[in-house]
Amino acid sequence: MKYLTYLHLCISILSQFSVNGMTEPLTLYTTEAFFLPISKNWFEPLNSDIDADIEYQASLLDMPDLPKWMHCRHPNGSDIAFLYGAPEEAGGVQIEIIALNRNKYETYRKVISFIVEKKKKEARHEVELKFSNLNVEDMFEGERLQQLIKIFENSLWRKSHQSDVIYVTMIASAIDVGGRFPVNPREKEGVVVRVGGTDNFSRDLLDLEREIQPLRVLKVPCPRDYKRTSAEHLFRREDFISDWCSFRLVKEEKQQSGYGKPSPSYSSIPLTSDDFRPQTISLPRRDFMLDFIVSIVVPAVVVVILLTSLVCVMCCGREGLEKRNRNTSSVQMNQYNSIQRASNQLCHLSNKRDSFPQSSSTPGSSLPRSRTGSPSSTLPKSNTLRSASRTGTLRGTGPPPPPPYTPLKTCGISQTLH
Repeated sequence: MKYLTYLHLCISILSQFSVNGMTEPLTLYTTEAFFLPISKNWFEPLNSDIDADIEYQASLLDMPDLPKWMHCRHPNGSDIAFLYGAPEEAGGVQIEIIALNRNKYETYRKVISFIVEKKKKEARHEVELKFSNLNVEDMFEGERLQQLIKIFENSLWRKSHQSDVIYVTMIASAIDVGGRFPVNPREKEGVVVRVGGTDNFSRDLLDLEREIQPLRVLKVPCPRDYKRTSAEHLFRREDFISDWCSFRLVKEEKQQSGYGKPSPSYSSIPLTSDDFRPQTISLPRRDFMLDFIVSIVVPAVVVVILLTSLVCVMCCGREGLEKRNRNTSSVQMNQYNSIQRASNQLCHLSNKRDSFPQSSSTPGSSLPRSRTGSPSSTLPKSNTLRSASRTGTLRGTGPPPPPPYTPLKTCGISQTLH
């Protein structure tokens, strides 16, 4: 099984436990990455429970979080968790591990002691690589880390002196250093590894950096099959698929200035202090006064101006309407009076005409009648109508004339104009 190596290591660590539950101090070195598998064999009651569903939590003793250079990873579906990291300063630290049995809701506790010593020859140069086909826990399987170091020792970064040292200085998940989870859940998250050495970069590493220089313009991560480098076969042979867009050569002076150094969001608990100072993020204070004015004050002022304008328009319009109604009423009264005067005048004239005496003869009888024949008459000139006496009226053969016209008196009827 792939976890046989972990079990052997756990058994060797179990032999270091004392009677009071504390372990013998484990020695670590600054700038050198380490990993420690945690198994249920550490907890005596869990040894016989095969079906136990275990969840591990690790923190500093009597504190809620781990140091900033260490963190714990428990793969899904596995009974083994890993403590890993790279110490930054010398000192001692105690890690408390809590195992929770989800089936029975039972908890178990162990404390591990670490002693961090200063490494005699710390790496001055580092090579940063990203492997897209692996997770952090995959780097701890078998001898994968030793295989990675051998690639550099035998091919890319050969030792110029016998005293030169090459070792792994950092292991971190790609998610912890700013990467994203893969779209396909079956794909690996990726792992970022740094290999450091005390000697300067070799010619092969410098040539490899110049070779992948055109890939820097591409988006990270690079397409897996986009570019093959001259060192691709060295890593593929050991089942490492490298993302060459993430390849970097980091020198010591750049490390000191913070250039190119991944910054995992670990806790800020110092190694040698007993005070708990949780990590805080200093954000600039934002002034919301301008937002308040734009979102509340300005609309309120606009609404007040609109309401005031509307009230003024309505009041002034009402006064104008009343004035217009008064003018219209006066004009209508003048028109009515003029019409009434004209009607009264007509009635007066009509009454005055009716007061004159009427003649006994018709209007047509007062006209002199010619004794000659009508120009339009069709009778011969020798045939003339029989005329009456000189004082008599002409007796015609047509219908009688209409009676005299008598106007209708409407002076007493009052007219109303609408």
